[in-house]
Amino acid sequence: MSLFKYNDIRDYLKDLLSKRPRGGRGELQLIAKALGVHSTLISQIMSGLRSFTEDQAHELCQYLELNDVESEYFLLLVRIEKANSAKYKSFLKNKLTVFRTETEKISKRFTTETELSDGQKSIFYSTWKYSAIRLFCSLDPKGQTLEAIMTKFTLSRTKALQMLHFLCEARLCEQDGDHYLMGQQRTYVDRGSIYFQKHHLNWRLKSIEKSENLTDEEKLYTVTMGIAEKDFEKLKDEVAKLLSSFSKIIENTENADQLVCFNCDLFKV
Repeated sequence: MSLFKYNDIRDYLKDLLSKRPRGGRGELQLIAKALGVHSTLISQIMSGLRSFTEDQAHELCQYLELNDVESEYFLLLVRIEKANSAKYKSFLKNKLTVFRTETEKISKRFTTETELSDGQKSIFYSTWKYSAIRLFCSLDPKGQTLEAIMTKFTLSRTKALQMLHFLCEARLCEQDGDHYLMGQQRTYVDRGSIYFQKHHLNWRLKSIEKSENLTDEEKLYTVTMGIAEKDFEKLKDEVAKLLSSFSKIIENTENADQLVCFNCDLFKV
């Protein structure tokens, strides 16, 4: 669901939350908790009686896991709503138009990208191997052969061909002669999706499986603790910094030749 087609944050939030489990029931209370405000305030904002502060809007962007571009657009909508001067409001609306035009230009570069159907998602997120095979096919510029995929993931020829057929049909992989490459289709599962838990569970089960044969260079770390709320916030900030640094390393990596998994969890028990 694209945020950039919306001119009002309420319309976006209503559509977004309606796609959550149980039609989004209880989501406003979760938002209020994430923002540290009373649920009555969120109800007033959604009804148009109040507005988000920019700080609250920024926290909401983080809760919804919007990327930097989406967050900037969301905050711009909030500024437009709160602007008192007609001249300033007009300035912000012009900025919004330019912003939307630029994002549309970028999106046209990915015209082959479409969201997976629910049927495709149910298959793709049924096991970690679909995701792993897709990424494995990206490690060599020439792609990977059927035999290499069978060996890497301990698959029979029939099962490997079945999985590759699905990945190619969904455009997650492409076949070039006797090699398979990563396709142009992308995958993303948001927090409200029924596949969100399944996706994370798949890779954590793989982590447990891997723990039986861990090398010295690999790390698994689990710790539970008693901690003050203020220190929990510090840990949360440190995790955010780590993930930001982690993302930069991934984006700038060259000649990738290793398939790895990184799991990171921080939650209150």
